Amino acid sequence: MPQEVEKSDRAMLELLRQFGALNVQELMERLAVTATAVRQRLDRVVCGGFVAREEVRAAGRGRPSHRYVLTESGLRAVGHNMAELATVLWSEIRQIADEKTRQQLMARVSSRMAELYGASKMPVLSVAAARSLAVDDANERQASGAIASRMESLAEVLRASRFPAMVEREPNSELPILKINGCPYPDLSGETHEICEVETVMLSKMLGHPLNLRHCRCDSSDGVCTFELATK
Repeated sequence: MPQEVEKSDRAMLELLRQFGALNVQELMERLAVTATAVRQRLDRVVCGGFVAREEVRAAGRGRPSHRYVLTESGLRAVGHNMAELATVLWSEIRQIADEKTRQQLMARVSSRMAELYGASKMPVLSVAAARSLAVDDANERQASGAIASRMESLAEVLRASRFPAMVEREPNSELPILKINGCPYPDLSGETHEICEVETVMLSKMLGHPLNLRHCRCDSSDGVCTFELATK
């Protein structure tokens, strides 16, 4: 996912969305800042992939000038918040009468969300590591170094996508647990835990091992969602 736009750069992106391609002089005038400040901001947004520089050649032999335009990433970065649309769409999914169809759709949404939030950035779980996660019915399973490391990678990927995630150890155990502070879907989770099921499947796909939601932030005093490794 692209990096987050700095607050000081958002006004520049809004101008480019409103007026289209602008040059440094035009940006200076509209932002009421110096050429140095404009160029510093342009360096950041161009490097971040939000803005592209276009060369403009004048008639004759004069030196070419440059204008700046929003990229697709830039358009998305300054787009409107679609939380209301997401709430409406989720409400419609819940109204699907056929349970099998509804569950299949939720599974597809989970898979796409896993891709969106960086499943491809996760290290590949080896066959040997996957086998080490088999449940031992006689004893409490101790998490292998591979799965603990992978969960740390998952938390790092989530943090890069602005999910405040952390990994902790179970008291008196080596089993890692995943905690996410601040639910990304507060309105939806307050209405139904079905969105929590979608998030659990998404995280399981990213981790490469099933997770269970132990506590939803709606049910915990600290407002934290806690996920544990599924042992059955």
